[in-house]
Amino acid sequence: MFIVLIIFIFLRPFICSPGSADINLIYSAGLSAFLLVWICLKDNFPVTTKPLSLALLLFFSALALSLVNSQDKISGALMLGQYLNGFLLFLICQNLTPPRKEEMVQCLVMTGICASLLAIHQYFFGFQDMLDYLKTNQIDDPIAQAFINERRVFAPFITPNMLGGYLVMMIPLAYGLKNFRWFIPLLVIALLMTKSVGAIFSLCLVLLLAYLWNKQIKIYVLLGMLALLSTTIVTLFLRTQTTAWHSPLFSVQMRWDYWMESIGIIKDHPWVGIGLGSFDLNNSRYAHNSYLQLWAQSGPLAVITFLILVGTILRAGLCVVKASAAPLLASGALIALMVFLIHNMIDFTFFLPETGLIAAVIAGLLLNPQRSCPRSAA
Repeated sequence: MFIVLIIFIFLRPFICSPGSADINLIYSAGLSAFLLVWICLKDNFPVTTKPLSLALLLFFSALALSLVNSQDKISGALMLGQYLNGFLLFLICQNLTPPRKEEMVQCLVMTGICASLLAIHQYFFGFQDMLDYLKTNQIDDPIAQAFINERRVFAPFITPNMLGGYLVMMIPLAYGLKNFRWFIPLLVIALLMTKSVGAIFSLCLVLLLAYLWNKQIKIYVLLGMLALLSTTIVTLFLRTQTTAWHSPLFSVQMRWDYWMESIGIIKDHPWVGIGLGSFDLNNSRYAHNSYLQLWAQSGPLAVITFLILVGTILRAGLCVVKASAAPLLASGALIALMVFLIHNMIDFTFFLPETGLIAAVIAGLLLNPQRSCPRSAA
């Protein structure tokens, strides 16, 4: 059954929405069925610590409550199913044995390597094929044209920022595996080709905080981070030289507009939100701030319980890192999770199963339900 789970996790980044909605639905239903069968065939239900159990229960209850208020209950129910898949993956991965956890991390990194190779292939060969396809089928897609003109890779995802948000989780995981560190340059090259400023800055910020926290990260990693940050600044400058709608300054303005529109929804629905599956802006399906969108969609209770859940996971993760027999592997998972959380302050990979489910897996692999934090630990 573990091999089947590995296959599900490996395939997820290559099944992208919304272009493959039917495949997504089949995948999600198959994953749900498999996870439930896994739990039923086990002697014991996957366990976790009491604080995490309470946080998970509160967050899921807040989401279920917002579904009652939803104007599109079918979409809301499908979204609730995605959350359920994330919760089950989190619990199951948390209860894997240490060797199985390492194998799962290896699977995630190998998936990232495959995605990076596909993205690099797109940079050198795929853009012309896309232009030919758009021209042959008379498709006028300004977003696709912008990505192609700027040579911003996104395969196998649908936007460069989504691919960037995925790769910044894979890089710390690869660092935690001694035999996979040689592939970090490949992952970084693919990340730079996305030109996703938000994703790169999120990774650099978390690496800097990790270095300042305990200085377990090697100095050459810090120097590499500074080089990556410098390259990002140059990329940002080059992108500001265009007056097109996809320039960084325009992107910042659009994000501000999305945030203001989301705040307007919050003011109109202050207690339970607009409802799970009902969130939609004039020019976007996402607020480009997952916390703000969660608030607008499911109300303040969902945001508060989610922050409690995140705080509980991070606190327990710090304890696991300190007591782990493989501290680099645990640290890599913790850094990957923190990058995901910070990146979602300016993006929306939380709501995409291609990345959201991967983050749930990483959180589960990080934790050990048999090792609880001492009460004195802050």
